[in-house]
Amino acid sequence: MTQFHDKLKDKNVLDTRDNKVFIREGDAFIKVFDESFPLSNILNEALNQTRAMEAGLPVPKIHQVAKYEGYWAIYQDFIEGKTLSSLMKEAKSDEEKAELLERF
Repeated sequence: MTQFHDKLKDKNVLDTRDNKVFIREGDAFIKVFDESFPLSNILNEALNQTRAMEAGLPVPKIHQVAKYEGYWAIYQDFIEGKTLSSLMKEAKSDEEKAELLERF
């Protein structure tokens, strides 16, 4: 576990990646990035998600990009349900995976 992950371990962590921690606080979903992630990439991710929302795709609404415990984070709505990643892991065939990708 890195210092980044260790600092956030007492939060309501939903999942982790090498350089990201996903946290739920009430109705908010917070994607926290470690210091290796350039701010420009984080802002670009938020912009792309906002563009998807404006195009009518069902993505969580972004409320802000701000610091969380000293790390840059994207604050957005929490939506109940399974992630695309978990659905892909559960898919039993390539056809099921293709159908999921088509839906999303």
